[in-house]
Amino acid sequence: MEDFEGITLIATMVVTTISEWITAARLRRRIRQVFRSDVAELELTSLTLWMRVDEAEEKSRAGKT
Repeated sequence: MEDFEGITLIATMVVTTISEWITAARLRRRIRQVFRSDVAELELTSLTLWMRVDEAEEKSRAGKT
């Protein structure tokens, strides 16, 4: 039974790590598309940065219609 719990814990950690990496990559790509520049890991959690991204995306969507 302990082996199963250990395997489950390791599998959960692997899946979580991979999903976090994928999410961070998607966020970086989204910011790069809007601002045409790379971002640091710390900037991914910045609320003001995401507000600027949202504004730029809204302007882009408004310009397309």
